[in-house]
Amino acid sequence: MVKIEFATGNAAFEGDYEIAEVLTCLDRLKGLIYSGRRSGKVMDSNGNCVGEWTLDSKNAKAEG
Repeated sequence: MVKIEFATGNAAFEGDYEIAEVLTCLDRLKGLIYSGRRSGKVMDSNGNCVGEWTLDSKNAKAEG
């Protein structure tokens, strides 16, 4: 299971930058997962912690 949760209410996400900042945060997470990380904080472009993420494939159950 993958859980990603972060707030988009601060300055990094304002106006026309909201979608771009969301994609930037997700891109950073992709790099962390590729490097072997299993959890961590979601950081925005201003260096603020805006949330957390976890990856737990051991207990994941396929749904379908």
